[in-house]
Amino acid sequence: MADNKTVVEKGVKDFAIGMAVYGSASILGPLIIFGVIGYFLDKAYHGKRLILLAFIIIAFIISNILIFRKAFAVTAELKNFHGNGKNGYDENDDEE
Repeated sequence: MADNKTVVEKGVKDFAIGMAVYGSASILGPLIIFGVIGYFLDKAYHGKRLILLAFIIIAFIISNILIFRKAFAVTAELKNFHGNGKNGYDENDDEE
């Protein structure tokens, strides 16, 4: 019984860490890529930081798209999960 509980806890922990890493990468990846491109284009065309700002806004939009797509995928996956009938908040699982 204890082995099953540790497997579930490890799965939830791994899921949470994976979601945190994906969220960080979804935000930092586009921000770094488009920020660098915008910075160099701004320097090349003397855009007074307007080009950089435009590329940061594009990075923000792409980050939101990536995060919402992942959230919808996780939601769809959770709808298919049937579980074991417990709500997950039962303190005394051995009594049932």
